[in-house]
Amino acid sequence: MSNTFGGVPLWTQEIDINSVSSIGRSSLEEVRAQIIQDLTDAEMGLPVSYPSSDIGRVTKGAAQALLVKVYLYEKDWKNAKETALKVVNSGSYSLLTNYDQLFDLNTGFKDNKESIFEVQYLRETTSNTNTRTHSQISYYIPQRDAGKKTYAGVDFGNLVVDGWSVFLPTAKLVSMFEPGDKRKDIVLGFGFRDQKFTSFLKPGYPWFGSKFWDLNANGQTSGKNLYLLRYADVVLMLSEAENELGNTAESVRWRNMIRTRAELPELATSTTRAEITDKIFNERAIEFVGEFQRRFDLNRWGKLVEAAKSVAVDNPVGAAKVKTFHQFYPISQEEIIKES
Repeated sequence: MSNTFGGVPLWTQEIDINSVSSIGRSSLEEVRAQIIQDLTDAEMGLPVSYPSSDIGRVTKGAAQALLVKVYLYEKDWKNAKETALKVVNSGSYSLLTNYDQLFDLNTGFKDNKESIFEVQYLRETTSNTNTRTHSQISYYIPQRDAGKKTYAGVDFGNLVVDGWSVFLPTAKLVSMFEPGDKRKDIVLGFGFRDQKFTSFLKPGYPWFGSKFWDLNANGQTSGKNLYLLRYADVVLMLSEAENELGNTAESVRWRNMIRTRAELPELATSTTRAEITDKIFNERAIEFVGEFQRRFDLNRWGKLVEAAKSVAVDNPVGAAKVKTFHQFYPISQEEIIKES
């Protein structure tokens, strides 16, 4: 809420529900301080892991990883580094060998060693039962061909998805991938298996790729878990903190872990602080596409306006009208009336 609206009403003791609408907004600083306190308390009380029957509940590592992110918002690089190292040194997490393993339902991707916290969903395909599902796939699946069972000219087998196909990669995102980046064919959709897509909403623009697909979905229901915190996030946040503290060699070492998995050349340890900053901006954009990170990252870097203007070819109206205050969403009229 604080990332979306700035200062929000804050209370820490039980109150009568009828009193909630009369509570004013606390400052963003007060809210963030309380978040840090809550996460610090949670870190102390939460277990490292749970038995299989309770997989998906919040762990100590999840509290610590989120705390690292809050420290980055506060530009508290020292505490961000120290907290990130707690996650690293716990030995509970590691990067998966291949980026595509993170999103491929056939590799047992759910609750893997890289996952720190993910939203748990379930669709029982054998009985065609929707237990706990979401419809995100409908936004990303290539457009279904009229009157056919193919999508953009490609046969997806038994897949039956009522797709809206409204999300496309921007030209800026497509251009950000370095040659040889193994993430490109997972994030961007040029085809499926040995079949190439034959139609696109915009000439020269690919669809989004298999990172977003669930071939066991039905209609608008997917049982594919959604990541909120991954170990790769902690690694890149640690790289960012080290860079801000002036430890460029250490920053490069952490970031190279992500590059190595993508089969990209390692950065030289002589890379400057400013260069690393720019590269982290790009790395996070590519690594976490569609994982609910980018807008908040741009806000904390103060780069939302710059980023919106950089995609003018895709969104000329938004690029022309974006202002700094768009960092936050407006308070709804309904809530304003309650307070007045």
